[in-house]
Parts: sequence; structure tokens; C-alpha cells
Amino acid sequence: MDWWEDVKDRLKVFAICTACILVDVCLLMLWVVAQWGLEAVIKKLEMAGSIPTWGLLVFEIIFAVSTLIVVVFYICIDLAMITRRAWRRVLSEWSK
Repeated sequence: MDWWEDVKDRLKVFAICTACILVDVCLLMLWVVAQWGLEAVIKKLEMAGSIPTWGLLVFEIIFAVSTLIVVVFYICIDLAMITRRAWRRVLSEWSK
């Protein structure tokens, strides 16, 4: 039964890592959809001519960078967690 506990622990870690990756992919997809929506709004505003084109470009760049920073931050946290777990596993194998 000891091997079953080891398999359960590994499956738990795998499930957590998979869930983290799926959440990160969903965040990236949400960012892409937001950028696509913003692009559509900007095109309509450019056609209306109510706001200068350079102002819309600056807003688009600031929006893209500021929203992408959050996504990259979460991806870095998840990669650090996965790396830390793998490193602990390697150290536990070395100590046996």
C-alpha cells in the first residue's frame, strides 16, 4: 500500500500543476479577447474621429502592457511553484 500513497501524492501534484497551467492559459485567452475587443472599439473611435489617433495608440499600448503584466505575474508564480516542488522531489530522492 505504500506505493499507492506515492502514486496518489504524485497524481495530486500533477493535478495541481495541470490546473495552474489551465488557469494561466485561460488568463492569456482572456487577455487576447480583451485586446481584440479594444481593437474593435479603437477602430470605431478612429472612424468617428472624436479622439486623436495617437491618443488611442497610447491607450492601446498602456492597456496591453498593464493587463499582460498581471498574466505574466501569475505565470511566473506558477512556474516557481512547479520548480520548487520538483526541486524538493529531487532533494528527497538524493537523501534516500
